[in-house]
Amino acid sequence: MTGSRWLCLLLLATNAIYATAQQRPDGPLQRLLISPDVLLRQQAEFDLSEVQVQHIQALLEETEPAMQQLQQQANHSMARLAESLSNDDADVAATLQQLDQFLEIEKEHKLLQMRTMIRARNELTAAQREAASKFNHSQNFDGGLEQRLQAKLT
Repeated sequence: MTGSRWLCLLLLATNAIYATAQQRPDGPLQRLLISPDVLLRQQAEFDLSEVQVQHIQALLEETEPAMQQLQQQANHSMARLAESLSNDDADVAATLQQLDQFLEIEKEHKLLQMRTMIRARNELTAAQREAASKFNHSQNFDGGLEQRLQAKLT
């Protein structure tokens, strides 16, 4: 098997592992963190004060440009990686270097996401964190269909 085929298999396996981890119904982080976007969409359910809403909105406004820039960098890096793999005889070292660059961007993106969620979580009271945990739990087990549909309607 050529190096590029091994790399393709590695990428597919990595994506499968990542997708599975994202879909875990009740992982430890799922119970402890919630997206600031969800907090704002469900602010009445979590009984957020106006000050909390303002802080979370400011947090999102602060991090949004960096999130968008990292997403653009990731897309560009993935395109370069795909281009490396599209050659009949891909250069293994160069392709792996492209993969390293992509993974570094993904790491930065995940760190920014985590930092943002932690800062948003710190805005919540203990009761609100418990409500958010229960909300996440219900979203993961029923797929959150009702809330997703409701969000699209508003």
